[in-house]
Amino acid sequence: QSFDGFGYAAAFAKDKQGIAFEVTAPQAGAYSLEWRYAAGAGAASRSVWIDGKAGGAAQTFAPTANWDTWASVKTSVELPQGKSSVELRFDARKGSSGALNLDRLSVPAP
Repeated sequence: QSFDGFGYAAAFAKDKQGIAFEVTAPQAGAYSLEWRYAAGAGAASRSVWIDGKAGGAAQTFAPTANWDTWASVKTSVELPQGKSSVELRFDARKGSSGALNLDRLSVPAP
């Protein structure tokens, strides 16, 4: 299955590169972030940031068969009520590695 929509964020494999999404939580609490990605060059990892603060352990992304194969992985985070910025960032100090294409972020209701 191909990527959704009109495109995706490609590679971002250099320090401090990332992509941010604005999400709205109806109430404060634990949420599951679902990342849809391709990692055709091998496993990758990125840091998750919530409103400009590191959100815990690095998120790992298992390798996919190629760049046209998409997979999903989930991250558990605490979100405040209302709007938040959720960023997936390459952060060398936190062990980020590998190339990654990111198709979308989904935040299902808790």
